[in-house]
Amino acid sequence: MSTKRRSSVITVAAACIAGLLVGAAGVAVAQPAGAPRAQGQYTMVGARSQGTAAKAIYIIDSQNREMIAVRWNQGQNRLDGLGYRNLAVDADAQGRSR
Repeated sequence: MSTKRRSSVITVAAACIAGLLVGAAGVAVAQPAGAPRAQGQYTMVGARSQGTAAKAIYIIDSQNREMIAVRWNQGQNRLDGLGYRNLAVDADAQGRSR
């Protein structure tokens, strides 16, 4: 698979995952039940992940203060989820520990 095509596939898959996050996380920990979810503002960054040689894609929703990490599974031609963080909860916890 060419680098350009792989990049396109990864971009489309990341956008789909981000869309799923918005749709599936109708009620997040940081927002009251029944509150409408704000439209996300997404930033995607590629970087090395700790503990593995594989690179990861980090997708941050700055509007809703959430982040997911995924990596490309070359053997199965799919994105594998690595983790999810609610950045609002992390920021609150950091503020309390000072």
